[in-house]
Amino acid sequence: MSFITLRSQLEGATSTFDLASRLGRVCVSNGSRLADLAVRPEVEPLLHGLEARVERLAPDLLRRPAKDGGFCHVLDDRGLRDAVEGMEAHNPIEHLAFLRGILPLLQSLYDDFEGKVEARAGTPLPIAGRGVNSLFRATPSVETCGINDLLHGSGFYLFEFGASGSVPVILDFGHRDRLDELTWAGEKRLPRVATVHPSLGPDGIEVTEQTDQWFFGVRPRVFELESVLEQLRAVAAEAEIALLPELSLPQANSLESALAGSPGDYPPLIVAGSAHVRELAEMGGRSEIRANEARVYLDGRHIGGHRKIHPFEMRRTPDGRRLEQPLLEGITKERKPITILAGEFTRLTVLICADLHDRKLPIQLEDGRVNLLLVPALTPEPGGFNGGVCGLASRCQGVSVIANVDSTFFEGAERPPFTVMVGVPRGPADEQSQEYSGPGAFPATAVVDPNDPLPEDLDWRVTAKAA
Repeated sequence: MSFITLRSQLEGATSTFDLASRLGRVCVSNGSRLADLAVRPEVEPLLHGLEARVERLAPDLLRRPAKDGGFCHVLDDRGLRDAVEGMEAHNPIEHLAFLRGILPLLQSLYDDFEGKVEARAGTPLPIAGRGVNSLFRATPSVETCGINDLLHGSGFYLFEFGASGSVPVILDFGHRDRLDELTWAGEKRLPRVATVHPSLGPDGIEVTEQTDQWFFGVRPRVFELESVLEQLRAVAAEAEIALLPELSLPQANSLESALAGSPGDYPPLIVAGSAHVRELAEMGGRSEIRANEARVYLDGRHIGGHRKIHPFEMRRTPDGRRLEQPLLEGITKERKPITILAGEFTRLTVLICADLHDRKLPIQLEDGRVNLLLVPALTPEPGGFNGGVCGLASRCQGVSVIANVDSTFFEGAERPPFTVMVGVPRGPADEQSQEYSGPGAFPATAVVDPNDPLPEDLDWRVTAKAA
């Protein structure tokens, strides 16, 4: 084990956030040793003593580095240097003690933070706690699930799955107040989600580009913008969030002008399905990016979104016939992040369909403590979706909603797939997730209220055109 001094961490840190992450990285890489050290009779009082000393430091000492760089000047306060050096025989326990001591200051910084944080291995992140247990008998809270964590009881935890080469995880606090208002703080209830399913039909999708290995350029043959907008307007007073299926738009920005022009007519938060997009980018030379992109709108403004990471492998046609040669969705493999929209109470993210089948992505969602997952999908079967939504429900008190395309698209299939899937943080297995078939006629919209027990949480509305 290499000996890393606390002084070196203080010298190198460029900000309070950076210092906390440096200390957290040491803690994550020495987790089992620290867990053993922390309960030793000769170490435990030293740990708590240094933590208390650091917590009593004047906050300004740790808000910004010294003019010559770093935070070593704090060691000159209250005999801190002697306390730190006295613990080095039990290295790296002093890193954990110092980190725990600065967490109250870190929380005060996060309370007003409106920027972005990339979660790396060891990044201390505040826990987003909601009072779900006041609504119904829920799964264990995040704090309960983390009872053996090094930072347990502090309101923070250490992000772990941020190794080099993994999918980047970005927490975006830029819309925190409005996000919290819609998803919890406004009414102290879970948000209602409307899934919007345009009319598609059995031959409703065209593939504009296909080789013997991959396909791309998938889009609806007919897209009626006004019909989709009318579906959104119809649920504006009933749902805080609206979600469209994967590849339900001809372009990623198909709804942009309408939503921006009259945001009050629609649900405040909209995940606008997805579309295949192409763009040029400089990546060691001029290259083309092919992506499957879902855009997120808040009060009519495009605030971000998600690009699919795990391509779909097509083995069967929509009516169930097996292909001789499986075809891979032709999205390119540049690194794409998972973006988590973050507030005090909410961690919201969007994945697209097969992303939820990926071996690593669901684990990263759990490590990001995602408690609201929205998934546009176009899939002939649920595959491993149930495991993903139940994982979040069980360990993050998460709500998940997956919107699939119009079920008539799968006409001829022996068993048409779900149209909506929901996961909620209730303990009994048969109350935690549910698949819902479509109403038989489209366009149609479902309103999911996760405050109600399954399966009573979903109501269908069929538009006049379909009826």
